[in-house]
Formats: sequence, C-alpha cells, structure tokens
Amino acid sequence: MGRNKVLYDKQQIIDIAVSIVEEEGIEVLSARRIASELGVSSMTMYNYVSNIDEVKRELMIRGYNELFRNIIQKLSLKEKKDRSGVAAFIKIYAEQFYEYGEKHRNLMKFMLGEGYTKFYADAELRLFVNPLQSYYKYSKERDYQLACRICEDMMYSELKKYINGINPLSKDEFLYQVEYCVDRVFDLGR
Repeated sequence: MGRNKVLYDKQQIIDIAVSIVEEEGIEVLSARRIASELGVSSMTMYNYVSNIDEVKRELMIRGYNELFRNIIQKLSLKEKKDRSGVAAFIKIYAEQFYEYGEKHRNLMKFMLGEGYTKFYADAELRLFVNPLQSYYKYSKERDYQLACRICEDMMYSELKKYINGINPLSKDEFLYQVEYCVDRVFDLGR
C-alpha cells in the first residue's frame, strides 16, 4: 500500500478512529490501524496527535459533544414549566444517553468504561463524565449532593449493564427506573 497520502487536519484521524470503534470496538484501535486506514505512516499521523491516548480523549470529547447537543436540543423543546431543576435534567440526560448508546454502542462502551476511568479527572471532560457535579458542587446540603450522586451512579450502572448486554432493558424500562430513582431521592411525588 502506498503511503503518500496527505492529512489535512486532526479531524481526519478522529473520524477514522470513530468509524473503527463503531464497527469493531475500542480494543482494535491503534495508531498503526488508524494510519493504515488513512493510507499514511504512523509517523505522519503523529504530526497531528501526540499518542493514541490523545485520539481516545478526542473520541470522548466528540461523543459527549454530540450527546450534550442532543440534550440541549431536547431541553429547548420542553415547555418552560417542565424543564427546570436537576430532576428534569437527569430524566432528559438519561433518555438521550440511552438513545446515544443504542446508536453508538461501541463508542458508549468506551465512554462508560476505559474512557471514563482514564479521563475522569480531565478538566475539559470532567463536567461531561460527571454532569451532576455542577448541580451539587456548590450546594451545602449534603442530602442534595447525595441525591445527585445516587441518581448519577444508578443511571451509569444501568447504562453500563445495558450497553454490555448484561441487562437488556428497553428504553421505557430504563427511563422508569431513572424516574423512580429521581422521584425517591429528591423526595418528589410524595
């Protein structure tokens, strides 16, 4: 294979990485594989990215950017009275996360698994991998902080099981569980 192709920007690398992960999973992603798909040498690729972890980080950013665009769009479509507060956000977040996982299963496996662990403390990704932190970070109420964390942990746990094929929940079943958790821990509907 000739390796005389020119790359124009880092996004070409990320586009190929996304397609590899979507089709085959994160396990097969490597600099050599990406370079091969692009028809360039690994050295050419390293003119645009410093290592494979940078590519994986970009996969997380791209995935969460798409996910949060969907969440913002969904929030903007809700009636004003129905979209305030952390409970409304959690329910929409859960719905969009589930739908994103159905559409991008292998990327979501990475985002909830290795990517979550590797990039949890990354400043740019922190609010994406821990979205409720902005709700409870400055709250002095321990119960409120705990409620946010319980909902977030429950949602991630159930999504991981669903994405990995351990618990094949339908979207309605998953959303019912999320709503039940939200209502209980935030003491709504009592």
